[in-house]
Amino acid sequence: MVSNTIAATKSTRSFSNIGTSVHGAYGQEVTDEDIEDVARRKIENEVRRHSDRFEWHEDGSISVTHIVRAIRTHDPTGATGFFPRASLRSAWGRSRHHGATRPPFRGDDGSYHPPPTYGDGTPIDVKVLDLLLKLAEDGAVDVEWEKEDLVLLDNYAVMHSRKPWNGTRQVLAALWDGDGRMRDFPEGVEC
Repeated sequence: MVSNTIAATKSTRSFSNIGTSVHGAYGQEVTDEDIEDVARRKIENEVRRHSDRFEWHEDGSISVTHIVRAIRTHDPTGATGFFPRASLRSAWGRSRHHGATRPPFRGDDGSYHPPPTYGDGTPIDVKVLDLLLKLAEDGAVDVEWEKEDLVLLDNYAVMHSRKPWNGTRQVLAALWDGDGRMRDFPEGVEC
């Protein structure tokens, strides 16, 4: 089991380690008319769809911890894979990039960037995190985009991210298919 904590800021103008605010990440059901208690309850309902481990902070930000099994099975193919590679790459890469590799994990951008831990909260050795990050980066396939390109990928089977570039980002579509195509690999079964 691997644990990854993400943080979302209260402000809609400042951004967190996931690039959005509390309302941007979890406030889809919140309306302008909602009083704070109602808004918070709606946000918590959305958070609980993903994790029961979250913490509100005095500044109105929230940290949400996700715990996932390290080995997962892709139902359509039956293939097993190392599932948390994306969170390890994203979280540990972000921690290193922002100089937040030691407590209190505040980066040079002022955001909270905790490294991934084992599911029980035990720290993962820095050498292991560095190795996993290197393996993820070594296995990356860069796509050289050209005008009118379209890339389709199975979000359950491959890790995806982007590298820095010059220009503006434009998201044309965000798709979700909640058919449960990934499941936990049974404990005690060898891969």
